[in-house]
Amino acid sequence: MKPGLAHLVSTGVGPFYDGAAHFLVSFEEILPVLALSLFAGLKGPAGGRRLIAVLPLAWVAAGSAGLAFPSAGAPALGTTLLLLASGALLAWDRALTPLGVAAAAGAAGLWAGFWNGRAMAFAGAGFLGMLGSGVAALLVAILAAALATAFRSGWRRIAIRVAGSWIAALGILALGWSLRG
Repeated sequence: MKPGLAHLVSTGVGPFYDGAAHFLVSFEEILPVLALSLFAGLKGPAGGRRLIAVLPLAWVAAGSAGLAFPSAGAPALGTTLLLLASGALLAWDRALTPLGVAAAAGAAGLWAGFWNGRAMAFAGAGFLGMLGSGVAALLVAILAAALATAFRSGWRRIAIRVAGSWIAALGILALGWSLRG
């Protein structure tokens, strides 16, 4: 009998779709990708392109490495700090070169991908599950970066930055929760 796994979503159509569904319902995975993608889109088409090239590659590469070390989940503090940092970066909206955007996307992709690969290996979804989550991350990144690129001025830019402050606030709440004694 297989133990119950509360973290992996079972779609019933295979590990690739299980991995994609896992990404889409895991706030600790989707929110940092959403925040970084919106941030990259606010930096223009060059920032968005760099993000959608680097993030999924880092995700799949690190996830492939993580498959060798099955684990039930990522350290709460690291995941919380990624959520807080990505939201704060979007809310702050400081000037960053396309190379800086790529570096932030690469760091986030390496962290999240590695732990995602470990979780997929633990749940038995393997490479296809991890690949499904990487493709879902790519699709969210493309859509969010394109949206932010289209809304780079006026009240819409402010609304996108406010969304970043909400993501950062969730990170602060999660940080407090993870540090409770």
